[in-house]
Amino acid sequence: MTSFTYYDKLGKSTSYLSSSKKIKLEKGGSVQINFTNQKTGLVENVVIWIK
Repeated sequence: MTSFTYYDKLGKSTSYLSSSKKIKLEKGGSVQINFTNQKTGLVENVVIWIK
């Protein structure tokens, strides 16, 4: 994991490095996690919606 971004329910984003320990989540928001393959440089994104 290289970084992740939190989006609140209004779409405002906050970016974090993978070393961050805690973030505050709220209903209606989402978290986008970015994984980077160190050998190929391929980036995969995973989005998790908070209900």
